[in-house]
Amino acid sequence: MAMKTITFSCETITPMFLSGADGSTPELRPPSIKGALRFWWRAMNGDKSNMREEEAKIFGGTDPAQRSKVMIRVLSNQPRKEDMEEFAPLEHKKGERGYFTKKGIKPSFKFKIKLSAPNIIELDKMKALFILVSVLGGLGNRSRRGFGAFMIIKIDEEPFQNPNTNTSILKYIKVINSEFDFDSDHEAKDYPYIKNVSIGKTPKLNATKSIGQASHDIMYKGNQKRDYQNFVGNPNRFASPVFVSVMQLEKNIYPIVTILNTANSKADNRFLINGIKLQNKLKNSIL
Repeated sequence: MAMKTITFSCETITPMFLSGADGSTPELRPPSIKGALRFWWRAMNGDKSNMREEEAKIFGGTDPAQRSKVMIRVLSNQPRKEDMEEFAPLEHKKGERGYFTKKGIKPSFKFKIKLSAPNIIELDKMKALFILVSVLGGLGNRSRRGFGAFMIIKIDEEPFQNPNTNTSILKYIKVINSEFDFDSDHEAKDYPYIKNVSIGKTPKLNATKSIGQASHDIMYKGNQKRDYQNFVGNPNRFASPVFVSVMQLEKNIYPIVTILNTANSKADNRFLINGIKLQNKLKNSIL
């Protein structure tokens, strides 16, 4: 059976810390891209009782018979020396020896990704999913805090305008899950599904630095680190439920904040309430 394919021409917006097999040399790798697709697919399907089974049908599972329906290829050349630079993942935090730096892919690096699926219905869903990853997420380390952001320039060589409103974002999510809605009362309380998305109206001159500073200020009170238990609701904590990316409109960079469900029903309710207050405080500070 012939696979249906689609090709995305993309460009990085912020430094991308995506490494190859050696763990340090920047490289675009299909497994990392597939991992991002899986993460956001789950975040849009957290209301489904059979989410795990559906995910395995699309992306493959532990059973050797469950092969992935989705194939990913990097069509462009890998980044060269001139496409890389040392960047500070923690731009807001300078130690006695200066900033900690890591080699990453520069902004404005262009690359092409080809997705293949067995039929047009699955391909349309993967198309919508990849578009949403480019808007809400990113690739590589620190993608929860604005790094690794990229935009789609063309789809199958046709110019593309990325969704930049809640209405247009929701439209793409509904291609993947027709029952989805923001802030709806999902049954899957212990999975980090998308609760809401907020788009900044004020452009940021140094988006990743301001995002990092806002996150730091929430985590610290003066020079004292806040108690993690009070921050997220449980010492056995999950990753941050606040996912921050950026979008580029013309020459301006705007932050996007996606808040996921705090996936821990065993936490003390007063800690969860406090965590939600801090999430909203972080969101408002970034926007």
